[in-house]
Amino acid sequence: RLPFPVRKGAEAEVFAGSIDLERLLEELAAFLAAYPGEGERYREALGKLAYVAGVELGRQGEAERAAHALRIGLAHNPADTSLRANYALALQSQGCDEDALAEYEAIIADPEVDP
Repeated sequence: RLPFPVRKGAEAEVFAGSIDLERLLEELAAFLAAYPGEGERYREALGKLAYVAGVELGRQGEAERAAHALRIGLAHNPADTSLRANYALALQSQGCDEDALAEYEAIIADPEVDP
């Protein structure tokens, strides 16, 4: 049994040689959209997967795809400052300065964060 729910038709794409983290993240997000009651079970794993996929895509210069991955993580982990900071950076890398600034301000406004 796979640790993440992946549709049978997508297994070959997700697990072709190495794991396609971006595709695995999309599969997990699709599963949670169909079965929202499973959100708590996969929330933390989805956040970590989104972080790793987003950072890797950012390193590859794929800021738009990185932002998308991080946005998926934030949808399920809105208080995760690491996801939010990297999402802000991905937005900034795309020239979306106002949106990036709003994300940075959200981090600074968080009472749990010491600016």
